[in-house]
Amino acid sequence: MNKGRPPKLKVADLKAAGYSYKLEHLTAEEQKERHEGRKGIINGKECVLEPTDYDYFHKTIDGLEIKIFHVNGDFYFEGVKIKKVAQLPLIEQNAAEIAHYKALEALVEDTKPVELNNIQLTSTSLNGDGTYGLSYKNINETINLIGGPLDGQQRTWNTKLPFCMIQYEVEIVNPNAGTNPKTPTILAVRYKRDKENHSNYIYDPSIF
Repeated sequence: MNKGRPPKLKVADLKAAGYSYKLEHLTAEEQKERHEGRKGIINGKECVLEPTDYDYFHKTIDGLEIKIFHVNGDFYFEGVKIKKVAQLPLIEQNAAEIAHYKALEALVEDTKPVELNNIQLTSTSLNGDGTYGLSYKNINETINLIGGPLDGQQRTWNTKLPFCMIQYEVEIVNPNAGTNPKTPTILAVRYKRDKENHSNYIYDPSIF
């Protein structure tokens, strides 16, 4: 028996599922920003940016805020249109997974390159006070990066290390970010030393 299509998602459905409409609960500061825009600085000059989009429904689960945006009568999560109530549990599960992987990515982005990867410490002769002295030698070599976002580039690296972690900068473009849609972002990528030729390091996507 054909019961027809499920009814279209409505505002009442979201509120029944525990979502609040942000536009109904703006602070005085948010109200002012919505009418006057946001103040920002671009290239050293103060300017007025587009106000934050507060036209969304939100709900907090285990400390994670989930936002469903309202656009021309329709509802969107992470750019995907939501059509029915049955999608809400899946969206909430997906939001938790996205937050988990963003947290892992943040750990990678915050990892600083090893400053002394080119130094190998070796013990030398006994000092006069009974302690050992330490000397070092530079063991860096030029390596070739194969595959991945840095394919064809070369780096100076300690080839005794089986992996090479490199940070690089990209610009993230957000079309909804007003007058300054490009955001510089630091990402990290890992390369693994070739078993036969230690001058070649091959892209290793397993870090993600």
